[in-house]
Amino acid sequence: MELTAVQSFALRPIDRPGSDGAAASELLRDGAAVGTVVEGAVLEAQYETDCGEILLFATDDSPYEEQLHIYLLDSDSQVQESLHIGQAYTPGILKDLRADPGDSVTFRFFSDGSFRLRLLDEPKRQWGSPRGVRSKPGAFAKRRLELKVG
Repeated sequence: MELTAVQSFALRPIDRPGSDGAAASELLRDGAAVGTVVEGAVLEAQYETDCGEILLFATDDSPYEEQLHIYLLDSDSQVQESLHIGQAYTPGILKDLRADPGDSVTFRFFSDGSFRLRLLDEPKRQWGSPRGVRSKPGAFAKRRLELKVG
């Protein structure tokens, strides 16, 4: 599986009544709304697989408690899985983001290490998540997004 950088998607910020202040945006594909709302205000990167799935990287645009949101979308632009990286009172800056040959992306977010995100061909049960990471589906579900620190 190869990941190719694309520029098909954009985010349009929206107000969510009753939200906890987290940034939310409507997802646009080629300028048209696709009916999907995601967390995040700034679309940092987007990659397409050879089978039409999409990986999106979005941030909240908050200088003090930045969060990184990673989404796996199906070919209909619907969220299949997501990872959210961030901690209270902890700054995070997304940098050194790059697609590696094959099925993985590496990046830095917190100042103390790098992450490697791999898109698995088949869902796999993953026990726990690195510090500051929450996932949907939950921590013990089978997932295709595999995140490792290192």
